[in-house]
Amino acid sequence: MKKEDLMYDHMMTAPETQLSNSVKDVMKKWGDEVSALEILYVLDLMIFGSLASSFIVTTFQIFFNKAVEEEGSTVEAVIEKRDWNNYPRSKNGE
Repeated sequence: MKKEDLMYDHMMTAPETQLSNSVKDVMKKWGDEVSALEILYVLDLMIFGSLASSFIVTTFQIFFNKAVEEEGSTVEAVIEKRDWNNYPRSKNGE
């Protein structure tokens, strides 16, 4: 999925009360194309770390489903690829 389709510029300027800077740090590492797995990682951070508003989480869930569809995959197949122990972290280690 193209980064601009994720409203990337708007997300990066969202107040920290809506989207934590630690999540933005992870998003800064994205290339021009963002995979469903990269979106899932950010969603996990948001949900399990309480790092985003419910609106932002819902928006990223929509982005995730769209990326899965564009990749011709399934949610289950992407979830099976999760290995956050070997996933790149943000600049500040989160």
